[in-house]
Amino acid sequence: MLQFQFSVNVLSLQPLLNSSLSLGLDNLSYGFVLLVNLLIPFCLISTWELKKFNQLGALFFLLQLMLILLFISTDFLFFYFFFEIIVFLIIILIIKWGRNVRKQKAVLYFFIYSIFGSFFLLLALVYFLINVGALSYLTLYRFTLNAEQQIVIAFCLFIGFAVKIPV
Repeated sequence: MLQFQFSVNVLSLQPLLNSSLSLGLDNLSYGFVLLVNLLIPFCLISTWELKKFNQLGALFFLLQLMLILLFISTDFLFFYFFFEIIVFLIIILIIKWGRNVRKQKAVLYFFIYSIFGSFFLLLALVYFLINVGALSYLTLYRFTLNAEQQIVIAFCLFIGFAVKIPV
């Protein structure tokens, strides 16, 4: 059964989208939060001698915050929101501190692929909102979808994540 520890409701968007910024930690997200908190300091140490380290450090800490919020959000809308913020932070990171002369081309391709994947994630989000009426993980966990709906959702989520995460 899906169960969150340290659950807190921060912001409610009930009348508008039937969604709320609620944060919780489960067994899977605990591992990811731990991994993020272990990796970001190593990233900072490896970039210690770069010019404009203060800006890079601030960007890494913002990236760390958004990753933690992504992993502990218990609502699909805010998961999507934090996921997209991370994409734009990575674009800023590539543009500002990329060493390759073709970094603009790399950013363009990254942006195009990300928008393509985001479309399918947004499609799944809207599909959940229309068919289930809520975007909370607990509500989605308890809701039963028929086989056709499961195929549509699985296809959209697979395409959305397969584009964003190199498979």
